[in-house]
Formats: sequence, structure tokens, C-alpha cells
Amino acid sequence: MEVRITFRSEIFLEGKDMKEIVSKWEYMELFSKEANEAYASEIEVVSVEDAETYDDLMDEFDDPYGDEDEEDEL
Repeated sequence: MEVRITFRSEIFLEGKDMKEIVSKWEYMELFSKEANEAYASEIEVVSVEDAETYDDLMDEFDDPYGDEDEEDEL
């Protein structure tokens, strides 16, 4: 028998800005060796919120460099 188990988890990350937080997230090992051997994978980020105010920060998380990319192109 083989089953798929989907679960939700939370993590709190700190950084000087969203760029640092995104970098920590991108390089963090989320699953144990055993979980990775069972093909564990991140499916989606459901929400990114300020830990104190619960303000939605998903847009900033998705694009932590904001207008910096546009300035580099000019």
C-alpha cells in the first residue's frame, strides 16, 4: 500500500529584511533524511505574515527585491 500524506506546518524566520528571510527559506533543509528518501517536497507557501501584526507579506516574499530589479535595468 502507498499513501500520500499532506500536512501544514509553520515556521518563524527572522532577518534584517525580506531578502535575507527569503534567502534563509530557500536554503533551509525542511525535511529529514528519511522524509527526503520518501520523496517529501514543499508543495506551496500558503501565507507569509508579520509575526506580530499578521499583516499579509506574501507579495514582498514573492518579490523581495521589489523595484530594485527595475532600477538595475535603467
